[in-house]
Amino acid sequence: MHGDVVVTRSDAVLITCCAGLLAFILMAVSLVQTHAAQGRASWMPERFGARYLALPGGPGFRVVICGARCLTMTSTDAGPSKAMQRMGRVADIGVRSWEYICGLPRSVGLCPVTVEPVLALPSTDTVAAIRRGGWWES
Repeated sequence: MHGDVVVTRSDAVLITCCAGLLAFILMAVSLVQTHAAQGRASWMPERFGARYLALPGGPGFRVVICGARCLTMTSTDAGPSKAMQRMGRVADIGVRSWEYICGLPRSVGLCPVTVEPVLALPSTDTVAAIRRGGWWES
């Protein structure tokens, strides 16, 4: 027969804190991808804009894309399609940026690239926060 386990209030607080910390660490690790993706990038027509970047993760990811040259961009759309991803496509890029990154004319169509996440905290603008009134002024 097993003895009764008595959990005190301080034990419960400690367990809850540890569980919360573990959940936070696991979430942070899942959000920060430190590996680079290698594959091929295609170009999108001018109507999409020079800053167009479609990545499998969707919009809002800041990355460095390197081919013959490197360019830091923020994804604006989700893509390429799953079928194209299975064939090694890692990004769809606006044609002007594609030509700069790849160092090739658009007639080539695809070029090898490396896409690496930018691992930096977002900049803060305390002056703008003061001008618009921060939470402390409510």
